[in-house]
Amino acid sequence: MTLTSGQGFVVDKKKTALIVVDMQNGSLRNEGTLAKLGLDITYLKSTVQPVKRIVEVCRREGIPIIFTRYILRPDYMDAGRFPELFPGA
Repeated sequence: MTLTSGQGFVVDKKKTALIVVDMQNGSLRNEGTLAKLGLDITYLKSTVQPVKRIVEVCRREGIPIIFTRYILRPDYMDAGRFPELFPGA
C-alpha cells in the first residue's frame, strides 16, 4: 500500500519507517542544556510541531517510528570535546 503526500511524493508503507533523532529536552526546552549554555535554540524549537505532525501521520498509517536518544554519562567522559567546548555544562 502506498501513501501520497501533498508534496507529490509517494511512500511505500511496507518499506518505510520514520526515524526521529534527538528530539530531547536538553536540546529543545528553555530549561535544557543547550539553552543553559546560552545557545539560541529558537530554530531547534521550530522543528517540534512539524515532527509532531509527521509522527501523527505515520502512527495513523501504521508506519513504524523509531526514536533515538543521545545519552551522556554524568561525568561527560563519553562526550568527546563537549566539556572542552562548553566548560559550564
